[in-house]
Amino acid sequence: MGLVGAAVDVIELGDAKAALAEADRRGFFQGHGWVSDTLRRQVELVREMSEPAVYELTWSIPRSTWDKTGKAKTFVFPVKRHALQTVDYRIDGTANLIDVSLPGETAYSISPAGDGPVIVKAKATLLPDLVPLRERKRMASWKMPASDSILPALFYGREKIDPSYDPCRELAATLRKANAWDTMQAFLDWRMANITYAPPPAGNTLKTILSSKKGVCHHSAYLAASLARAVGIEAVVVGGFVLPDRGEFREVEGSHGWTEFRIPGGRWIEFESQDGNSLGKFMARRHYLRYRAQDATSPEIREAISCQGFKVSGKRIR
Repeated sequence: MGLVGAAVDVIELGDAKAALAEADRRGFFQGHGWVSDTLRRQVELVREMSEPAVYELTWSIPRSTWDKTGKAKTFVFPVKRHALQTVDYRIDGTANLIDVSLPGETAYSISPAGDGPVIVKAKATLLPDLVPLRERKRMASWKMPASDSILPALFYGREKIDPSYDPCRELAATLRKANAWDTMQAFLDWRMANITYAPPPAGNTLKTILSSKKGVCHHSAYLAASLARAVGIEAVVVGGFVLPDRGEFREVEGSHGWTEFRIPGGRWIEFESQDGNSLGKFMARRHYLRYRAQDATSPEIREAISCQGFKVSGKRIR
């Protein structure tokens, strides 16, 4: 069991599977004692960390969303194609669903047919984003950008989140490490030690977050992304929803924000901005449905409606 736990901890899933196979060969799975129960939990964890999660999803959009004429409106849905996510859509009944091109997003122009709600169904396949220890070691050799590299501001809707804000820039410089991976972990550790999960007293700016030491998921995500951008690391906030881990669910709602950053010269990596242990273990037993990458460097002025405003039902089928 120690070998399994150690292998899982550093995301060497091949080693973990080999250790579990050896435990099975030796008969450790027999019975219902502490050893066998623990091994069965490890099997489930390794499966969750190495296989995709598949969901069937349904949104019911009330007819009152449109005017009496049923004039088409544009809706943003979870991203259809992403390195870690694929979603296939269909619409029930005779309503019209037309694909609309929006940069970085999946949007449909929908017009209703009749007086009832419009039912949109989808099948979503979500992959874990795991970074094995050997890959992390390679990343440690990649240098940070120049110390004076500050990337442009992000926007939280219409509010500007500017990494050049002096307290943000100074904090980022203090926490900066030799490589991007260790730097992002230092930002996460600082957030865990200093930010309380609670709405800030006024607004969503870095000044409010840093002075109050308060923030919910989106504030933590914007803080992490801004600290990264203050030292030249490409980072954005991803908007979405955390799906129930298993079984069937009905009419749930909510939104969530997390952070994605790019290793200089390497790939993009997502992490949970409120979990100091999520770097390299993203989506291990939590399943994030991406609605959009909120990386706009200009205020939000579009007319599209996010389907996050509507309750979703569904079930995990794998």
